[in-house]
Amino acid sequence: MLTHAQQLGGIHYLSSVLVPVLETPYADLENFMRQPIHNSLRTVECPEIRGRMGKWVQDMRFAANVAQYVSPIIGYAGDADYVFKYTTQEGKFRKPTTYRWEDAFDSSCPTQFIDRAGFCILMYKMEIERVMFVGDSLTFHWSQSFWKLMQHTNTPGNDTVLHWDDTLNCTALGAGLKNVKVVFIRNDQLDGTKELPLFGRPNCFLDRPKERGYCHAWQDRYIATKAPTLLLVNTGAHQHKEKFFHDDIIRFVDFVDAQNRSSDVVLIRTTSPGHQHCKNFTEPFPSYWDYAKHAVVEERYILYDWDKFLPYNYYIDWLLNRRRYKEKTLSGFRNAKKEPKITIELLDIYPMTVLRPDGHLTGADNSIEEFLNVKCKNCRKFNKRKEDCLHYSLPGPIDWWSHLMFSNLKDIFDKKILETLDVDTAEKNLEEGENDYYD
Repeated sequence: MLTHAQQLGGIHYLSSVLVPVLETPYADLENFMRQPIHNSLRTVECPEIRGRMGKWVQDMRFAANVAQYVSPIIGYAGDADYVFKYTTQEGKFRKPTTYRWEDAFDSSCPTQFIDRAGFCILMYKMEIERVMFVGDSLTFHWSQSFWKLMQHTNTPGNDTVLHWDDTLNCTALGAGLKNVKVVFIRNDQLDGTKELPLFGRPNCFLDRPKERGYCHAWQDRYIATKAPTLLLVNTGAHQHKEKFFHDDIIRFVDFVDAQNRSSDVVLIRTTSPGHQHCKNFTEPFPSYWDYAKHAVVEERYILYDWDKFLPYNYYIDWLLNRRRYKEKTLSGFRNAKKEPKITIELLDIYPMTVLRPDGHLTGADNSIEEFLNVKCKNCRKFNKRKEDCLHYSLPGPIDWWSHLMFSNLKDIFDKKILETLDVDTAEKNLEEGENDYYD
């Protein structure tokens, strides 16, 4: 028997980071996905499905109007763009920046493009005064991507200083908006270290012999101010044993819960693996199955423990569900407890990102070594690097983590607003579109 949610077009996931299990009266999956999600479920369902089923399509209009930064990133992640600006004709774009994510449920749950005006308005509505990124080098690049998508010309942070902070100027947009503080702190394990490391030096031991990481103090800074905060975190790429990863995530969630910061919103980003021989790829995989066929023969997929990322992601999803509910069963949730005071949600970037073997830092579009050492004798010195098929050039696929975050935050805000209304009023607002707070 279908649940009420499933009768209305709802989807029940055994795990949101694995293959969805659909119970639906529609025999054809594509026909099902074209059905609009019932209004009463939209704010709940959309964050669960957005970004998880879809494909990448080339869109030159998107490339021209949305994807490009005002100026290139200065540093490691910006090398490909740096070369491109100096070697190609105006009006063309690096190929990895020309792909737009087309969601299978786009008619009901579109992924909306983030920009400074839209984000400032949303932060004002949510009463958020600070955005705080905490995590490893992938999170660092995400923070840089976010900053550039806010139409800034400067590059925040650099490849040796492992933290940065700046102010997003929202007041210039008028309408009573407030500025938002933006912070990045490098911590590979999300741990509670109090140590202040030396400039650019690793200061914590990871779970492999002789492997050290960067664990900068972040907890004291997080709780030092009562300013409502959007906390964006990730760990996993430097974790090699599931037990240690589980312990770090549990400690993180317990710490955040203990602060009782009910105005905060926390998003835990999933981790996506790299793609071996990324220099050979110039376009996205058409489907997850194409990625899987590539991954199973990758030596580095095992060597770097990229194969552990999916179980890590699954564990976060399971832990957050357990946090919300006392018992999880295959048929649904029972014995529901009161929702915790602080909002902690999963930001699942894995399904869309694993389809992007193109655009990595040593991808086909990055000829920085040849350009600086051969074609540009007077340019800055370039030191030969090992193949990096984990990190991405910017702009590129990482920008979509912010587009996904922005879209899900809108649903989180709508859900909170609707929870303050009576059922009849909420349903009326949804039907009439009166919950659009962003125009």
